[in-house]
Amino acid sequence: MIQIDKWAGLVTNASPYSIPPGATVEQINVQCLVPGQLTVRPGMQPVTMPQPVPEGATVIKAFRYQHGAGEHLVYQTSDGAIYSTQIAAQSPPAGAPPSPPTIVSALAGVESIAVTLTAPAATGGSTVTGYSFQVSSDNKATWVGAGSSSALSATLTGLTAYVGYYVRAAASNQYGQGAYSAAYGVVTPSAPNLVTPPGPPDNVAAVPGNAVATVRWSAPVSNGNSAITSYIVVLSKDRGLHWDSVGTTSALTIEATGLINETDYIFRVAAVNSTGQGPFSAASASITPSAATNTPSAPTSVSTTATQTTIALSWSAPSSTGGSAITSYTVGYK
Repeated sequence: MIQIDKWAGLVTNASPYSIPPGATVEQINVQCLVPGQLTVRPGMQPVTMPQPVPEGATVIKAFRYQHGAGEHLVYQTSDGAIYSTQIAAQSPPAGAPPSPPTIVSALAGVESIAVTLTAPAATGGSTVTGYSFQVSSDNKATWVGAGSSSALSATLTGLTAYVGYYVRAAASNQYGQGAYSAAYGVVTPSAPNLVTPPGPPDNVAAVPGNAVATVRWSAPVSNGNSAITSYIVVLSKDRGLHWDSVGTTSALTIEATGLINETDYIFRVAAVNSTGQGPFSAASASITPSAATNTPSAPTSVSTTATQTTIALSWSAPSSTGGSAITSYTVGYK
């Protein structure tokens, strides 16, 4: 907006005369009461007509025109004098690029940084259409583009693990991209988790029966950053000199059949994930299958969980099966 102001009592109009945004030619009539100067303002930047306007004369015409690389303000008074001065006064655009957004957080991820923003304080008279991001890995000496987003959050990917980055953001609207925000940092992305074979299963134990044994174990402490898909079970009847396959299962237990009664056996278990088989566990304690028909010992580690209407029980298998596989459990209460 260009304004011609009343200044020092020299101009008769009671309020500033305005040229709206986008105007290129405007006729202005202003009467000067005493010799002096008129002031033209583009927005808040004053541009002064340096030649005195004669007392009683009227500025009957004033307009802006382009001349070469510059602009001029030309005005004519009622006494015939024509004045021209080079100016930078012109109606500013109806809008401008937005002010910088504020980075609220920048969180390190796997070779990435997740950035959250707050919107610019000034939108430049137009809706913000998107945000651009830059990162610097050399203490802000140089900046490289790291992506864009139409939202107030973005994940910047393709970064290098264990390298410290500064991050900054700029907002855009229909008038262009605004200035970048203050740098946020340092943020150091991490490396992806490497997938390895799982560790050895724990607590391998076997309970003998009649030519059979029930083998149980616990999952490994480490799954190698990949889900365990199965377990491989082997046995030895010569104290570990030779090992034979029992089978593969996805459970934490397996039944070893076809054993020879009155023969000592030990067992080992290995876990498998997407990368392959891990190491075998330590061998179980030795067990001896038998054809004897003794009753099993009592279950161990019995525990209960009660509600108002139910009681849930759990227990561990007996230490001795009595020489035969456990077929069922009987639960009683009083």
